[in-house]
Amino acid sequence: MIAAFLLYVCSVAVEQVEPCPESMLRPGPLELENQFSQLGQCEREYIKIYRVLRPRLVQVQMTGIAPAAASKPDVEEKVTNFVVSGVVLRETKDGCMVVIPGTWRIGADAAVQVVDLDGQRYPGTPVAHAESFGLSLINVPGLYLEAPPFGICEAMPIGSISFSLGNPF
Repeated sequence: MIAAFLLYVCSVAVEQVEPCPESMLRPGPLELENQFSQLGQCEREYIKIYRVLRPRLVQVQMTGIAPAAASKPDVEEKVTNFVVSGVVLRETKDGCMVVIPGTWRIGADAAVQVVDLDGQRYPGTPVAHAESFGLSLINVPGLYLEAPPFGICEAMPIGSISFSLGNPF
């Protein structure tokens, strides 16, 4: 008898509870922001940095260029095509200097084209390469992009965050 009474009371109590809308079960943007504020702030900062740096990236298409192999000068290398990402290092009066990864042997028949974010193509002229850093420098007349802000190594403490962006397409 007592069990039947408790079962009746519980069923009446359950019937009186209105179902909660599904939207109330999920946290809203404000609740998420408050709950994960440090992570959310960090992510927003990364997105800002990406948006600032992305337009300063270029794609460099090289035809008729072989990688430099100073350690094996007698080895014949195939001349082929390469596509790499580059970033504006500094602005010049007639364009930009773009730095790219790798050191490249520049032949007389080599062609370098630099493609900006909008798809505009500019002829480039290789200027120098540094094997110790594994970087090459290209002069690109007519390309007017602002160089990104660079950190000063000596002023950055160990453990500082650094960003590396590329152009995989």
